[in-house]
Amino acid sequence: MAVQVVLVLVVLVAVVAGYAVGVGSLRRRGRRWPPWRLAAWCAGTGALWVALGSSAIAGRDDTNVAAHLLQHLLLMMVGPPMLVLGRPLVLLSQSASRRMQSRINRLLRSGAVAVVTSPWLTWPLYLGSMYVMITDRSVYDYLILHPVAHHASHLALLTVGCLYWQPLLDPGVGRRPSDPARILAVMANMPFEVLVGLWVRFQGRPLGPGVTLAGTHRGGELFVVGATMTSTVWLAVIVVQAARTAWREEKRGRRRLATGDPTAWSVPWWVEAGLLDHPAGEGRRLGSPRRPPGPARRGSELDVHRVVGPGEGRWDDARLGAWDEPPFREAGQQLLEDDAQLEAGQ
Repeated sequence: MAVQVVLVLVVLVAVVAGYAVGVGSLRRRGRRWPPWRLAAWCAGTGALWVALGSSAIAGRDDTNVAAHLLQHLLLMMVGPPMLVLGRPLVLLSQSASRRMQSRINRLLRSGAVAVVTSPWLTWPLYLGSMYVMITDRSVYDYLILHPVAHHASHLALLTVGCLYWQPLLDPGVGRRPSDPARILAVMANMPFEVLVGLWVRFQGRPLGPGVTLAGTHRGGELFVVGATMTSTVWLAVIVVQAARTAWREEKRGRRRLATGDPTAWSVPWWVEAGLLDHPAGEGRRLGSPRRPPGPARRGSELDVHRVVGPGEGRWDDARLGAWDEPPFREAGQQLLEDDAQLEAGQ
């Protein structure tokens, strides 16, 4: 147990330190990373510490059903969403060198990432792993008797949780579902999570060896309450994200009408998500990835790319080669100011 605690502590401290280095790199370039995303990342790593390193849960998960199920909640429904809201991949892309940015962006737009973050894959994995890990007695008994497999299952649950919450909470990586689809996905999962908890609560015998029937029932009750509360919180977060997106689109639509220039506010989705952020320099053409459908991602006939340096915003029409020319310069500067105001308001 002592070795596990030290290992978990070293890994989590390294993860937080690496994130802080990325934030510091952006700050030296004159960019500001939202403090609340740093707080979300630290909260996510804190949840992982409680699940994997604390004596209250990690030290009792093989003898206490309540601790075991609370560990599942932290590894699948608390830690991963917090880590996703921290947007580590976007931070890595923005704080890296130009060459590394290009490689990261190609990776994030690749078909492999689209597949592993597809809801058609992550949703069954998420629900299936939750069902098997909690309700299958043979799996529970095997994990309790084999520590290596038990620790590997923790990593598997964390990975599945991150893949599941990634397209729901982070619009910058993979194929993001529509806002109604994201809301319905969380709402559809809530009855399933409650049923899993109720299955444990009304068991007629202990869930596994070395645990009591009363402890099994308490674990089921804790899972029902905890899963319902956490799902409600993330559902509220998604609703707020959808409302903010609609508000920003409406605001930009009004400005398009006011300026009379349909290209002035046309920004590709991958720029809006903050994935492309290059230091100032000579014009560098970036190939346009396949633009996913959706009104929030449809631009005009012109593909506008963003090249950002310390304190400046430059825009390029990839088709006409109009570098730093109106209306792109004014549009880019206004969008940067709007984004800064929105982030400050968060």
